[in-house]
Amino acid sequence: MVVIAFPRYPRVLVEWISQMQAKGFHMAAITDRLTSPVIPLTDLSLIVPVTSASLFDSYAAPLIVLNLLVRQVAALIPNISEKRLEQLEAWDQLQNVYV
Repeated sequence: MVVIAFPRYPRVLVEWISQMQAKGFHMAAITDRLTSPVIPLTDLSLIVPVTSASLFDSYAAPLIVLNLLVRQVAALIPNISEKRLEQLEAWDQLQNVYV
């Protein structure tokens, strides 16, 4: 499983990761720094900094990295990716997700 954890690191997320790890799940994290509370709970971590140039944090870098990862995984398994996207699209249409 891949966990995405950025400040303020929800307690319920950290607890959930511990529970999943105890059940034998292998966990990877995308987080912002080595001192993130999810680092000790995961098998693999990708550090993507979040910047604070003002009152509000910027998540531009993490969004670009996530976009790249999703595109690369989809390119590695094109048939599976296309099928899953079709299933999601069918679900969205059934639920009238979009206006």
